[in-house]
Amino acid sequence: MRAREHGYVRSIYGRIRPLPGINDRNANIRKAAEREAINMPIQGTASDIVKIAMLRVDEEFKREGIGTARLLMQVHDELLVETSAASVEHVAEVLKRGWKAP
Repeated sequence: MRAREHGYVRSIYGRIRPLPGINDRNANIRKAAEREAINMPIQGTASDIVKIAMLRVDEEFKREGIGTARLLMQVHDELLVETSAASVEHVAEVLKRGWKAP
């Protein structure tokens, strides 16, 4: 397992998760680190994708001149946006249009 050699794992976008317990003599600590080593590249990459989407959506709101639109929060794979009633359709259009993965 590569995580044992290096002591960390990476998401597809390069975010590093240190795993100090990956070579621990205590089996409980080691097994927890092994589960993290398996899970992090998947969930870490999903998190990276949502963060990139948030940045790009925010840039698109500015580019489109939707100054009232604000990203309030992210929950799992969803974005919560606040905007004026007059901009709802425009904001929905921008969100539906999507973004291109890097």
